[in-house]
Amino acid sequence: MQVRSTLAHEMGMSAPGWVPALPSHIGVWVFAALWIAAWAFAWIARRPHPWAARAVAPVIACALVVGVFAIELETRVAGNRLGVVRRGVALSSDPAIGVDRGPVVAAGEIVRIAGRRGTWTRVEATDDRDGWMPTTELLRIADRRPPRD
Repeated sequence: MQVRSTLAHEMGMSAPGWVPALPSHIGVWVFAALWIAAWAFAWIARRPHPWAARAVAPVIACALVVGVFAIELETRVAGNRLGVVRRGVALSSDPAIGVDRGPVVAAGEIVRIAGRRGTWTRVEATDDRDGWMPTTELLRIADRRPPRD
């Protein structure tokens, strides 16, 4: 997905569709290794090994940080809250016809889905552009069905 999406639009770290170039599930594996290491140090620390007792808390803290990172990475890879704009559209401040139009999102741009109300979807794009757009103008990345035109 990352290679094809950069053909349409350049994506930086702040882009909703940006995913770091890491192997699949690397965060989960690092979390598991750190968690097992923390328990191993705790088990070794039962006997008078001062170095093992001092290592337990920092390893657990690192495991928890990596675990949170792994959850965020898995959410980004799944693409459940991401969509691609079908046609360029101006975002609205409210989900209604005839309200003030704001910034424009281009066709092919990846946006984060922030909410839904009826036939409207609230999206967040890069450069602090956010607003409401018709749901029909958005293709969800996680949706595996072919698009209807």
